Amino acid sequence: MCMHWGSTVTKTQRARSCTQDMAIPTQTKHFWTAGELSTLEAFRKQFDDVSFEKGTEVVFSTTGKQLLTKVDNREKGMLMSPVLNRALLQVYLGPDSVTPESKKTFEVAMEALLNTSKL
Repeated sequence: MCMHWGSTVTKTQRARSCTQDMAIPTQTKHFWTAGELSTLEAFRKQFDDVSFEKGTEVVFSTTGKQLLTKVDNREKGMLMSPVLNRALLQVYLGPDSVTPESKKTFEVAMEALLNTSKL
């Protein structure tokens, strides 16, 4: 999953984003156990030194168990958490997506990929 920031984000907005837009425990409570909250904190810390300027690219890639995070092609960390992987998919691509436009873009790209592989 790849996201591009359309505008500059201040440190205050970024902190708010971690508690709202990336509200993983709030939106996906059924995924979380007490042991996974430390994973969420480690995930958030990956963004501590990131300045979200217009055009910043954030890429999440997964093998199903490991989540690799890159910001502007720089590796920020790898976490072992199938729960976090499912939660991110739920937050960005689930029925109550925090970024409905990203969900639609993903759907179009997947459809094109599937149609291409039918050739």
